[in-house]
Amino acid sequence: MKSVWKYCICFFLFIVANPTAQTISPSAFASLNYNNYGLLNLAQTPVQNRIYTTLAVLEFEVEGLSKLEGQALTDRFTSELEKTQSIEAIVNREKVSEIMDELETERACKTDSCAIVLGSMLGVDYVVKGTVISEVGWFTLEFDLLSVEKKDVVENRKSFYNGDPNGLITEIGLVAWNLVNKVSPLELLREKEEKAREALRLAEERAEAARIAAAKELRQARIRAL
Repeated sequence: MKSVWKYCICFFLFIVANPTAQTISPSAFASLNYNNYGLLNLAQTPVQNRIYTTLAVLEFEVEGLSKLEGQALTDRFTSELEKTQSIEAIVNREKVSEIMDELETERACKTDSCAIVLGSMLGVDYVVKGTVISEVGWFTLEFDLLSVEKKDVVENRKSFYNGDPNGLITEIGLVAWNLVNKVSPLELLREKEEKAREALRLAEERAEAARIAAAKELRQARIRAL
């Protein structure tokens, strides 16, 4: 009898918490999370907060950076996407490369149509392709989230970064959260601030070293002029 009442209470609270719900399967109902008092624990009940099902991240196209640097940026981006908990399953760069090798497909997939075709081959619903360009101390980051079904870009982010290269990988992480419309975690923002301070310190040290070297050269020039 207690079990029956427990399920009745759970069902009532589920309806209250989900006013738009019309039906629920027995298996879904049985999976509801309730505490020791038979009350539904809404804070721990699984919710539909994952807005994307399956997604593949293609290796980023880079200019002014090495291939290894491009792979490291791709991996960091993928790692941050996983942390957003907005995606049910992500096909990482290694798996994408493995399948591309099996299909004897070129690694460079620069166009949207190529990315969509590859996403279809991988059996995913969404594909992320990105470009990172390094030019005279500036980094241009651009990422597209494409729907395989719609055959179109559903989200696009473009960012510019001017700072120490060591901070680029943090910037990549921030863009990953932004791409799925999630607020960046505090620890990532703190990481960016810390790297910015470190970059400023190094810049000041380099400037001071350059000033000392210039002063030394000037003194030597004056001595030679005597």
